Parts: sequence; C-alpha cells; structure tokens
Amino acid sequence: LSVLASLSCSIPYCSLLSSSLDFILDRCRKSIEMDNVEQVEEIQTQKTVTAINDETVAEPAIIPILDDNSYRSGLLPFVCLSNMTIDPMNAKLCVQHLDTLIEFAKCDNYQKAERTLIAIHRIVSINEGKIAFKSNLLEQLIEIIQSYSIGTIPLVNCAILNELVIDKDICQSLRKLGLIDYITKELEILSSKANNARITYQSILSRLQSASD
Repeated sequence: LSVLASLSCSIPYCSLLSSSLDFILDRCRKSIEMDNVEQVEEIQTQKTVTAINDETVAEPAIIPILDDNSYRSGLLPFVCLSNMTIDPMNAKLCVQHLDTLIEFAKCDNYQKAERTLIAIHRIVSINEGKIAFKSNLLEQLIEIIQSYSIGTIPLVNCAILNELVIDKDICQSLRKLGLIDYITKELEILSSKANNARITYQSILSRLQSASD
C-alpha cells in the first residue's frame, strides 16, 4: 500500500493503479471495519472499568478477531483512491463502485470520509459519473453532504454539488430533495465572507433556481 500510495501521488503513474482498484477498495473496506472493531473495544473497555468500579464483573462482549495486520492500513488506501481518480480513466472505472464509495463516505473517520468524497468529486467530474447519480445514490449523497458543517469537507461537498448541477436532470432532482434551502442557509453562514465557496454556492443556487420542474 505504501508503494501504491507513492505512485498515486505522481500523475504519470496514476493510470497504473487501475489494475489495483479491487485491492484498494478491499483495503478501504477492511480499514473501516477495523475502525468499527476498535470503537466496540473502546466501549467495552469503558463498560468494564465502570463495572469494576461498581464491584461487578461485566460479561465480555464478543469481538470479531481480525488477525490480518493489513486491516490496520488506515488512511493509505483512501489516499490511493482519491489520488488515482485524478486520471479520468480511473475515475470511469470507479463509477461502477459508487454505491460502495457512498458507504465509505458514511464512515465516522473524518479523514477517510474526506478522501472518499474527494474521489467522488473527481468521478462526478466526468459524464459517466453524473449519469450514475441519477438514482437513489443522489439522496444518500445529499444526506452525507448535509451532515458536515465543519472542517474542509464542506469545501469538497461544494465542489461535488457544483459538478452535479451541470446536469439538468440532476439539478431538478436536487431541487426536489430540498437543496435550495440547504444552499441558502450555507450562503447565510458565508454572508460576511468573500471567498470561493460563497461564489460557488451562489452559482449552484442560480442553477437550482433556474431549473424547470
């Protein structure tokens, strides 16, 4: 993974990662699974400490045993994923995995979610990616977008929306999902700031308002 991550940082080598896509997605999936296991372990530890303090021994929870050290690959596969989609051919390859990427973007790890959303942005930048979102995926994506209000993810989400509203059909669907209200609120938050995000949100709002029902 370290080698793949290094290769993905160089645009000329990005195309070489296409043959490793299934491997990278598998490592992303296992990385999230490991996060979930660690969360369960932490909760169980807290329960055990509480039980000891209460002079009661808690029954140990059943924790899945993951003996593959590569499960702990952390952020690296997400770095590979986001970097490799700079190449349009790789982005096209990822279109068929958008449902999987949406699930990755729902994870509790901020950095992993951000890297996944960066990959999604690069995928929707191509026509095939936009077409793929004319389904139930769009509603799931909007739920993810609306769940983030701090950090750098909102900027990535803004870029995703800016790509999606180019498509008239998607633009109409976004209106029906109530995105105008969301964008309006974001603009109110950014009202005192003159930055690129505010300009982009204004452009998105203009497209949404001009889209016919």
